[in-house]
Amino acid sequence: MTRSHVILIQACKFSLITEKYKERYPYPPFGLICLANILKMNGYDVTIIDLYLEPLSKREFVKKLTQSKRPLLIGISSYTDSILDAYKIAETAKEIYYDVPIIMGGPHVSFMFEEVMKDCYAVDFCCLGEGEPVLVELLEYLQYGVPNLKDIYGLVYRNSLGQCIANPKRGFIDSLDIMPFPWFSEKVQSIIREGEGFVFVSSRGCPGECIFCASRALSGPKYRCHSAEWLASLIYYYYKLLSFKMFGPLDDTFTANRIRLKKFLSYLKILEINIPWSCKSRVDVIDGELVEILYKSKCISVHIGVESGDDEVLKSIEKRITVEKVLKAITLLASKGIRAECSFIIGHPSDTLESIERTLILADKFR
Repeated sequence: MTRSHVILIQACKFSLITEKYKERYPYPPFGLICLANILKMNGYDVTIIDLYLEPLSKREFVKKLTQSKRPLLIGISSYTDSILDAYKIAETAKEIYYDVPIIMGGPHVSFMFEEVMKDCYAVDFCCLGEGEPVLVELLEYLQYGVPNLKDIYGLVYRNSLGQCIANPKRGFIDSLDIMPFPWFSEKVQSIIREGEGFVFVSSRGCPGECIFCASRALSGPKYRCHSAEWLASLIYYYYKLLSFKMFGPLDDTFTANRIRLKKFLSYLKILEINIPWSCKSRVDVIDGELVEILYKSKCISVHIGVESGDDEVLKSIEKRITVEKVLKAITLLASKGIRAECSFIIGHPSDTLESIERTLILADKFR
């Protein structure tokens, strides 16, 4: 196989808010890391430029691009808040490598690909949804001319007339265990060693139906997750390599599959990994049994999305919880000394001044 180079870039909006967020959550770009691992398995060299953890001036960015091997493809991932920055990144990259195709993906692009293709002509392709199979097939096309562009599901491109063509969407990856372990740069490994802890993503998709969240629309309603065996192996490998003092899955619904959770924690016990950890959960799955499981496994904090202190608002956003259930869940966690970290949203379509005030009062009670 011809070995070729791919550059993957995480776009980031530069602002004071971003800087503060980055200080608290110095997380690597897991999406790009997954893509890079799959590309490496298929014989490609990959360079990741993470502008979130490593902000660069335009001059520094240009220098990094020009020092890199000439790529076969450049990929850029962006959220909505960084899409204008992503356009500038694409335009700068195209100035340096004018004949190298650029593909853009990420949550914003998956929903707004027509706008992206219209607003930024430096972007040659867009990726809809999960990018691993799309990138592999696109790279095969760029090298060998097969498969045809029209046969690469999940890909958006321009035809010979400059028209935007969106191929049918691709199905989701069902068996996540086919994915290799994520590999972190020396910079990220040093962050983990210095005490920030080990974080990872172990699932895709969300069974929730909250209307304000894009997780279900982006990753599907089916909760797809790595097996307990894969997950325990991941923790064990990096625990031996980096000796971290705590860990925390970033999944929004890590406790959704209780059978997997129990198996995973039992493996950690066998492996003698007895360190503090944290996770995210949902109010509607927190009960006495779950809290006992978390407590015995040294879970120190659980993040839950409360979103509002008003039952009518919660109903309107299809959160499927009530304020009473929220209070019960937090009381259960507190009874075992597990810290509840709650998130709220102000400005729901159904919010009123009164409902916002109730939300603020509830949030204040949890401080």
